[in-house]
Amino acid sequence: MSHTLLIKDTLNILDLNINIHFEENCLTKEKYKGQICLIYKGTLQYTPEEYPHLPIY
Repeated sequence: MSHTLLIKDTLNILDLNINIHFEENCLTKEKYKGQICLIYKGTLQYTPEEYPHLPIY
């Protein structure tokens, strides 16, 4: 199983329209608002549907 699929499963991301890619070393522990948190860093991609250009009047 790829890192991306494993993390999406762990985070319970069910939306098939979300296209996210995680690198191998994407998980870090960082302090956030006084708490130690697990931070996932990835690339979110969105490919919009193409629509024909409307004429400009």
